[in-house]
Amino acid sequence: MRYLIDFATEKNPEVWWYDGMRVMFRAASTSVILHTMRYDDRMSQAELAEHAGVSASAVSRQVAQLTAKGYIRQTEEGRWHVLVCPSVDLNR
Repeated sequence: MRYLIDFATEKNPEVWWYDGMRVMFRAASTSVILHTMRYDDRMSQAELAEHAGVSASAVSRQVAQLTAKGYIRQTEEGRWHVLVCPSVDLNR
């Protein structure tokens, strides 16, 4: 019951949900990257770096970690699928 209440009432754009778990990232740029991927699923890693204000190598490391944890995946066509769910949709 507490999980459902938390899920429904969370208003922090830094909080995400994945597989029934509340997820917060250490780097603020990770949330920016994820929100950007949700908004534009064809954005390159270089474009993500520019948008998030971090280096391309930082984005590459974050993308690798997010992929390893199952939070995102990229299709053969290069489209991003964000599998972690944001508490707040910044693109609305």
